[in-house]
Amino acid sequence: MIYNVYILTKDGLCIHHRKYGSLEYDEELVTGFLGAISSFGRDISGGEIDLIVLGDKQFSSISSKNLIFAAYSDNGDKVKKVLSKIKEEFIKKYGDMDNWSGDKCGVDGFDSILDEIVGNFGEKGHLNFAELGKLFDIFKKKPSSM
Repeated sequence: MIYNVYILTKDGLCIHHRKYGSLEYDEELVTGFLGAISSFGRDISGGEIDLIVLGDKQFSSISSKNLIFAAYSDNGDKVKKVLSKIKEEFIKKYGDMDNWSGDKCGVDGFDSILDEIVGNFGEKGHLNFAELGKLFDIFKKKPSSM
């Protein structure tokens, strides 16, 4: 399950945050941490850090020229495709934020797009209860006689 989605500058400034589920944490603190660890990774290896595992949870991220797109999810969730879609849709709508003024209100309309993308992940990325019920129904059926 994806609990949080963060869109931040490479300096760690939070551009947009969306919470799913019940896990809460200060998004400014989280994006500052992600920005710092990303900068550290670039300095050490020349590349980006794309996964941080914290017990049974993980931060996954992908980057554009100026931005980092990150998700906090259950450990083992494959969220790179979700983040790629978020990145694609965000850049299509707002650009790569070359000259971002620091005004978060300018991206408020992105929640509905995020909800659709993350909702599709929930439908396709996990077996939900409706699918589980269908699976049990299949096993309950008696084989037809030959």
